[in-house]
Amino acid sequence: MTLGPLLTMADLDAAIAGDEERLAEYRLTLTDCEEAGLTTAQALSLVHIVEGHLALLKERRGRLLLEQVAAP
Repeated sequence: MTLGPLLTMADLDAAIAGDEERLAEYRLTLTDCEEAGLTTAQALSLVHIVEGHLALLKERRGRLLLEQVAAP
């Protein structure tokens, strides 16, 4: 997944929403694999990748909020 520059709050919110949707799908896949006795390595890896990306997006959103509050 490649994203261009996320310059606005709307850009970040859209990216966060997309990642949250992907994360829910990957977690469901992980649960399905576990219940079926299948290998979970790939699903678990995808969950971790999206969790990390989501954390970075939320951190960036928080910094943008602080910048907006601090701006005159």
